[in-house]
Amino acid sequence: MATLVPGILLILFKMIFLGVSTVSLQAAFGAIFFSLLVSLFLASLTILISSLTASARLVKILIFVIYAMSQAVAHMFRDIFRAGDFLYLSIYENIDRFGSFMFNTRDGGFYKEGFISGIILLALTLIFFTIVMVRIKRVEV
Repeated sequence: MATLVPGILLILFKMIFLGVSTVSLQAAFGAIFFSLLVSLFLASLTILISSLTASARLVKILIFVIYAMSQAVAHMFRDIFRAGDFLYLSIYENIDRFGSFMFNTRDGGFYKEGFISGIILLALTLIFFTIVMVRIKRVEV
């Protein structure tokens, strides 16, 4: 898992620079669970999109467009309606908030919403995998 490496490096650098030889359970759990959920979410999104078309080029373009446009649409709605809850529409913001929650950082004021973002990512992952499984069963029959 590509996202597990930064989490392990974060724990390693924390141990080196703080001079602590033990790792907190929250940091270890955060590094493993955050990377697992984000990897599963992005993998399920990729599999869902690739199940819709046979063109690899179109899949790559759609992944980029969905990721970028979710950010643009979320910020557009937030600015129009002056409500920060529209940021839940953004993939990037959900990953950022969930990371803030898992690693106990309160930089952007996203700590409280991080749990909700984690639930959103998990729910979307389950929905994407369910849709893919239904599509696979239709083809088999």
